[in-house]
Amino acid sequence: MTARVDDTHAVMAWVAHWQATDEVIPDGIARTVVAWWHSAGDPGMSGLSHTGTIDMDLLLPEIERDAAAASTPPADRDALAALAAYVHEHGQRDPIPGWDAVWADKLPAPPVDGLGVSAATFLAELFQYERCECCGGDADAHRAGPDPLGFWHAWCRNAEAES
Repeated sequence: MTARVDDTHAVMAWVAHWQATDEVIPDGIARTVVAWWHSAGDPGMSGLSHTGTIDMDLLLPEIERDAAAASTPPADRDALAALAAYVHEHGQRDPIPGWDAVWADKLPAPPVDGLGVSAATFLAELFQYERCECCGGDADAHRAGPDPLGFWHAWCRNAEAES
């Protein structure tokens, strides 16, 4: 995945928001993620990237293939999972006029929920000066969500993958 820092931070913030709230990512995030992953051999991803077209029969298997690849880092798997949720939410669709102007860096930050900060901000602050005692990872090695008492909690991605 090659991206500008602005895009990466915007995508990861919206993906963390999606994980915490199940609110589907906006168009600009979906277009940015699919643009990172599509290639000439991926007609479904290319269609979404270039025109906003969703052909579920082509697109979903391409997303699943890339997410399942051993070389795909956990943060990219999360972004692809958010993209799959976006595709399921919007369903089959034709090209969208103006799609070429839709990008992640043109979006505001995700809304801050009742916990005071976004999940991405919570993780960045939590791991700003130290690493996780359990896995030795930083913010990229974790996901965040509210616990039953309404406070942010971080989970190690590696521990989740092993269970």
